[in-house]
Amino acid sequence: MGLKRTWSEWSKVQRGIAIGVAALVVALIALFAFMKLQRSRNLANTMRLIRKEGFVFLEENNELKTVTNNMRFQSGDVLTTGKQSLASISLDDTKIITMEEQSTVDFSKSWSRMNPCISRLPT
Repeated sequence: MGLKRTWSEWSKVQRGIAIGVAALVVALIALFAFMKLQRSRNLANTMRLIRKEGFVFLEENNELKTVTNNMRFQSGDVLTTGKQSLASISLDDTKIITMEEQSTVDFSKSWSRMNPCISRLPT
């Protein structure tokens, strides 16, 4: 009996094991691809303001607050820039997002990490 056998020669148990192993390999590949995709998004544990120019304000619990450098953001915060203004946000000290004039960022939690949703205000 040689090492090379056809699928039809395998017992039901051997086929079940082979299908289970193949399914596990596909699931692991999908999991690693999902984790890579999540890592490439702008998710972060800590987001803070590192630069502001012009009119920049924060809405927190439906109240306008003055922003300061190194201010940390929480889920539910909304940061907005006015005309001829900009703001830069550090994501875990590894990435920087710079908001252009008349734009807004909504901060929310995605899994246990912060996720900034950036949009332009209508002009």
